[in-house]
Amino acid sequence: MRVAVVGGGVSGLTVALELARRHHEVFLYERGRVGGLAMGFKYPGFPDIYLDKFYHHIFTTDNEVVRLVEQFGLANDLMWLPSRTGLIAEGRIWPLGGALDLMRFAPLGKLWQWFLMGFNLLHLRRMDDWHSLDGLRCREFFELRKNLVGYRNLWEPLLKRKFADSYDDIPAAFLWGRIHPRSRSRGKDGELLGYLRGGFQRFLDRMTQAFCEAGGTLHTGCPVLGVTQGSNPKVETKQSTQMFDRIVWTASLDRLVRCLQNSPAGFNKKEQAIDYMGVTQLILILKRRQSVYYWLNCIDLDMSFGGIIEHTNLVSPEHYGGEHILYIVNYHRQDDSAFLGKPASVLLDMHLPSLEQVFSEFRVDDILRLYCFHDQHSSPLYNLGFVERIPPYHGWLEGIDFCGMPQVYPIDRSMNYCIANALHYARERYG
Repeated sequence: MRVAVVGGGVSGLTVALELARRHHEVFLYERGRVGGLAMGFKYPGFPDIYLDKFYHHIFTTDNEVVRLVEQFGLANDLMWLPSRTGLIAEGRIWPLGGALDLMRFAPLGKLWQWFLMGFNLLHLRRMDDWHSLDGLRCREFFELRKNLVGYRNLWEPLLKRKFADSYDDIPAAFLWGRIHPRSRSRGKDGELLGYLRGGFQRFLDRMTQAFCEAGGTLHTGCPVLGVTQGSNPKVETKQSTQMFDRIVWTASLDRLVRCLQNSPAGFNKKEQAIDYMGVTQLILILKRRQSVYYWLNCIDLDMSFGGIIEHTNLVSPEHYGGEHILYIVNYHRQDDSAFLGKPASVLLDMHLPSLEQVFSEFRVDDILRLYCFHDQHSSPLYNLGFVERIPPYHGWLEGIDFCGMPQVYPIDRSMNYCIANALHYARERYG
């Protein structure tokens, strides 16, 4: 079968590799470089080291990533490392490593709210079936469980940071997807996170190499301008229009809706599209460490950022010549003018007052280099009843299958679950 796979992120690479290994004639189209949100760039001065454009780690339960890492001969480079997490609230850092830390987190409210929050989070950890939560707002979940004050003081600002003005329409299933899988990665001594020595770009490069060795054809720097559904669907690029037996769309669903040239009867492009949230990450390369924490979420809404990930508090700075790496994270609407297209220097100026407030030892003179990366499709906007909007693998459009991030719901943007979803698609459709 002659198959076009559109989108060279983790989902697209996995689908393309699996189909090529099944001896199909596979063409992979990617408008830039392969890798999507998992892509890295070469770290200056270290030709074999990559730094992720958008921070990454894996959990001990991420079996599909681990299996492929081993398959590509990288098992010895997979490091399992302890991590520390915290919250920025009331202008300071609060540790958040377990139940005792939650009890000491004063912004949560009175003791009764601490107890209820712990009980409700435990309920989500132990809950195996999440489907009843898809039609229930996060706020309603806590309100029904007499924990509305705790929700207002903790989860509501976190949701605002993640989903902007749509925060109150997010289903409680999203919380389940954040809490339930991750809890299985936490042992009695805390949480271990996985990172690939030299960066996950090495993993993507091995996948790409395996795809080409299996006979696949790779088209990078080749945006798809249009697709035509039908028994012999077509892919149009600037260079040519090609006919296939099947198209597998793995890029964002809103791009598919825009590219579709012959919509079927009853197909409403606006209604069929899924909205996405954008992300902007400013990366600071520093002389010194700023805290002991790897991951800091920020619930102070007057702060300029939603989170701080100090990468070298997970992976030793020795891997980067002794330099320290700090990601400043903002999720936002795709068209948010505060972030869209802003260069690193402008973003740094915006963040400086907040950085200086949180990190008492922060000095501009400690900054060695700046990098900034934007992506308009960091994750789908998971509005209420989202499961009903997810398209199936096939049968939605003639000759065009869909395999992508929305189908991973209620898990949020996970490399492991995107791989698992792509493998499931390949096995279901091609045996």
